[in-house]
Amino acid sequence: MNDLKRLGLALLHPELEKHADWLSAEGRDIELQDLCESCDLMEGDWHTLAREQARLLQHHRGRIGVHAPFLNMQLAAADPRIRRVVQERYFQGLDFAQAVGGQWLVIHSPFHFWGGLTTAHRASLAQEMAVAQLTLEPVLERAASQGVSLVIENITDRDTGPLLELVRSFDSPHVRLSVDVGHAHVGAVSGGGLSAHGWLSQGSELL
Repeated sequence: MNDLKRLGLALLHPELEKHADWLSAEGRDIELQDLCESCDLMEGDWHTLAREQARLLQHHRGRIGVHAPFLNMQLAAADPRIRRVVQERYFQGLDFAQAVGGQWLVIHSPFHFWGGLTTAHRASLAQEMAVAQLTLEPVLERAASQGVSLVIENITDRDTGPLLELVRSFDSPHVRLSVDVGHAHVGAVSGGGLSAHGWLSQGSELL
């Protein structure tokens, strides 16, 4: 039976203000999503938001995660200038996580294997894998120094292989798999991908 007392919440700041006491009372898991919902926040005064969220969570004893920006953030971008922008945003995400006491930073898988053969671009997979590793190397170094883990979330991954291989390739306790069961379910019912149970079974040692 599920232990509903451990139910956590992914939320934005207005919801955190409403539910901080409920979340803290049982040490529930939290994922702060403000950075991934506002493209302007990282260019603005995110420090004030982080300080206010840290205040609201000062007595929280559960785990805290931060979702990094993901709109236009292509982890496997071939263009070096775009990679530098992606790295800068991930660094800011790590700074935000440090400010609020976060233990992990969620980033999106670079692989897109939903649909038919036109999206199963196996010919370019090795290059995408190498570029994703190149992008994350300095981010991982910073994350490890802060004691924060990078968790890579399945998005349109219908095939588990590439994402699991990418996570394993770092051979680091600071790079883990994040299974979004909703994404896995949509993939399973729309194109024959693995169910959430399948993802959890195949990637259990990486969670």
